[in-house]
Amino acid sequence: AVDDACRPVGFVTTVTPGYFELLGVPLQSGRAFGPQDDEESFRVALVSREAATRFWPGEDVVGGRFRIVRAEAEEWIQVIGVVGDMRTPREAEKGDPQIYVPFAQNPGSAMIVLARTTGDPASVAPGLRQAVWAVDPQQPVDEIRTLNEAIRQGQSGNYALITLFGTFAIFALLMAAVGIYGVMSYSVSQRAAEISIRRALGAEANDVSRMVLAEGAKMLVLGIAAGLVGAFGLSRMIAGLFVGSGISATDPVTFIGVPLILGTVALIANYVPAWRATKIDPMTALRME
Repeated sequence: AVDDACRPVGFVTTVTPGYFELLGVPLQSGRAFGPQDDEESFRVALVSREAATRFWPGEDVVGGRFRIVRAEAEEWIQVIGVVGDMRTPREAEKGDPQIYVPFAQNPGSAMIVLARTTGDPASVAPGLRQAVWAVDPQQPVDEIRTLNEAIRQGQSGNYALITLFGTFAIFALLMAAVGIYGVMSYSVSQRAAEISIRRALGAEANDVSRMVLAEGAKMLVLGIAAGLVGAFGLSRMIAGLFVGSGISATDPVTFIGVPLILGTVALIANYVPAWRATKIDPMTALRME
């Protein structure tokens, strides 16, 4: 027996003949479903390129057999073809392994009907309802929507999380900027006596400012490097939230913009106190100490 944790995992979708042609998904090898694939024939399936590569590496998958583990009896299913990958709501970086089985062999109580239109999709809604009711007047038609609307609705929960994360991220960025400015400003102000001594010994104001900025820049580079490593690692955990949003989990604008903002704040926090310290009379600063 194979442990459940070690079994290959694929996502099974029940379709009818013409499904892939309608969506423009190419048949890469083998054949598509046809009327011969009914409840009386041997169980068949089509698999995506990702499934073929992952489950049958280096092999000709057409003609191969597998079983879907379910609560009922497990039947052997023969692969009759390979189709191109399609992006799914679960996809992060590459397509999930997809397995397609014919509706005639796997009937269900609910169906999603896809139709391609040349004009306004909303204008064909009444015709679609009438077509369904012509076959079965008692058949309920739950909802008619475009594919883009369906994708947006499917991702609505992710959009809400993205908005929430974005709000907290902006707040965290502001707090980080204020915190960095406060810490760096306090650190430089504590060196007022040292700066005054350097000025008394003949150091120029520009030399002192460059020295303070250079030391602050070292800490800044180390902090940004550590933050980027951590951010890249955590981004893998939430990559699935960004599918369909047009945003990458490793969005370059974010990974470049945020360090620039924090770096600018840190440099200002170094420079302003140092500049103020160079304007203080050295003897006055030393007497205050």
